[in-house]
Order: sequence, then structure tokens, then C-alpha cells
Amino acid sequence: MQLGMHGSTAALVLVTSIVLASGLAGCAQRKAVPEPTPVPALLAPVECVGLEDSLRTGRGPRETPSPPEEFVTLTEAEQETVFDILLPAYLPKGVTLQCVRLPGIGWLGESRAVYLIYGGGLTIRQVVATAPPQWPLRSLANDGWVEVEVNGAPGIGHESSDVQAIGGTVHNRGAVTWWAEGITYVVTGDMSLEELLRIAESMQ
Repeated sequence: MQLGMHGSTAALVLVTSIVLASGLAGCAQRKAVPEPTPVPALLAPVECVGLEDSLRTGRGPRETPSPPEEFVTLTEAEQETVFDILLPAYLPKGVTLQCVRLPGIGWLGESRAVYLIYGGGLTIRQVVATAPPQWPLRSLANDGWVEVEVNGAPGIGHESSDVQAIGGTVHNRGAVTWWAEGITYVVTGDMSLEELLRIAESMQ
């Protein structure tokens, strides 16, 4: 009987060793969980005021710059807006989010608009609009606007251009605007209309 018991004990120890060895081998083969992609740090509010003004190429600085307190983090913006903020899945190489602005925050209650300001002169505005805007295409066509479509939603857009105005030449960045599910979207940037449409169609 003792030999039988010793034999059983030895077998149990052997089985346990095999199980532990298999488990450790599985842990060694298991792939490490990748760390999340770091989110680029936003500029300080005072820097954002200057960046926003710099986008007014040819128009000079605003008489009343945006208050620094309107510039918040993306998380704060998502908590304050009455709608889901869409972000582009595609961005040109090297372009990152620099500033997030909530116009009128603090005196309008929950914000009904958000401005996302990126490097490279790219800006994405999202504003609550209960009905789609009525674009006077005939008159807008004279300024280079054309009809476009963003993920099935009708809109308008134009290429970047230099136009003559009182006081000299004004540079207009390219733009795409459309309306979907109660929100008007405006994507502007110093890039081709094709590139702006690619950014717009990637928003999710």
C-alpha cells in the first residue's frame, strides 16, 4: 500500500509540474498588450488664441479675440456639448489636434458648437442646426463653390484661392460644409478640396 501511495504521489507531482510548465509556456508565448497611442498635448489657452487669430490670413487679428477660457480639453468638450463630437480618422501626415474651443461656454449653458483647431491650418467646426442650410448655389458658384457629397449627405466646397478685396489680396482656405442629423459641419484648410473631402468623409 505504501508503494502505491508513493507512486500516486509521484504521479501527482509529475502531472502538476507538467501543467505548471505548460501554463508558464503559454504566458511566455502570449503577446503583450500594446500600449494606447498617446494623445498629443494641446496648446495652452493663450497660445490657442494666437493660433486661431493666425488663421485669419489677410484679414488681420480679430478686434475681440476668443476668451482663453473657451479653450478646453477634448474630454471637457465631450462633457459640455449637447451632441457627439466627431473626429477624423484620417489626417494628413504631421497634422495633429492643437486646440479645442467651445464658443460661448459659461453663458450659453451646454455648448451647441465646438471648434477643433489642428496644425497645418486645418479647422473643423460642428454646430447644432435643426434644419439643413439653404445654400444659394447660383451666387456661390461665382466664388468657386461646387456641390459635393460627404458620406451620402449633400454639401458644398471650394478650393483654396486668393481673391481681390478692399485693401488687397485675401487668401481663402479651402472648405467643405455639409449638414447631417442636426449638425452643420465645416472643414477648412489650406489644402486641396480632394484632401478636405477625404478628411470629412473619415469623421466618426
